[in-house]
Amino acid sequence: DKIRERTCLAVIEFSPHGDLNGFLRNQLGRYANLTPEILAQSAQPIEMGSDTSSTIQPPVLSSFCMQIENGMEFLSQKKVIHGDLAARNVLVFDNNVVKITDFGLSRKLYNCVNYTKTKQAALPWR
Repeated sequence: DKIRERTCLAVIEFSPHGDLNGFLRNQLGRYANLTPEILAQSAQPIEMGSDTSSTIQPPVLSSFCMQIENGMEFLSQKKVIHGDLAARNVLVFDNNVVKITDFGLSRKLYNCVNYTKTKQAALPWR
């Protein structure tokens, strides 16, 4: 019935901490100093509630980077180019989990190893 009405519903997972860009801006001043001792620690899940006194350790930020890297590697294995990877397109979840989103500019590579842009459109950048 909804198909005939041309109604489309999307079910998406809720990101309690928003996108990575907003998260990093909101946490300004909560980052620990970068020291070799801190960098050697493993990333422990942090409770991202209303407690603004705790610091965000570099291993947590490194964990975000590794997860994004793993996601991009997965896309590469599937021969998909994301096309608009940015902090605004990465969502932050509890327990230091981040997920890549917004595949609107993504492209699938079928028989090519390299992608060549052929249209005269501007590339997304900031």
